[in-house]
Amino acid sequence: MAREASLRVVFGIAVLDLIGFGILIPQLGVYGVRFGASPFAVGLLVAVYSLMQLVAAPIMGRLSDRFGRRPVLLISQVGSLLGYVLFAFAHTLPLLFLSRVIDGVSGGNVSTAQAVVADRAAKSVGAEDTFDEDLTGLEALKPHVHAQALRVARRLRRA
Repeated sequence: MAREASLRVVFGIAVLDLIGFGILIPQLGVYGVRFGASPFAVGLLVAVYSLMQLVAAPIMGRLSDRFGRRPVLLISQVGSLLGYVLFAFAHTLPLLFLSRVIDGVSGGNVSTAQAVVADRAAKSVGAEDTFDEDLTGLEALKPHVHAQALRVARRLRRA
């Protein structure tokens, strides 16, 4: 029962982050125009979140391995809250960028949430079983991949 509850919390954290990301995307253009941003700057405003998430996800993963998943998830939720509040009260373009950077770094917690689910799955299934199932799945694909490779080789010979 406790495992299910913790997975629900982790699922809620991931959903909150993704909904927050999706809700703000349409607003970025409106805010950008309001603050006199060029179309390129608005594109950067949209991209900076994902870029920061890309940079922060491995760091969050290392921190969660070292200090535990829960503290990293809690701190990142606080960071997301700060990013959203700063976005709501931003009155200049640099503050908008700062809010997206903060939220992007905090959004790196999606990978930590996935790690929590992977940890739970590994404990319930067992590492050997998961590895064997992965190999079985790959072995099932082998004839199909081989047939596709032969078709490509035949096409290359004709050309």
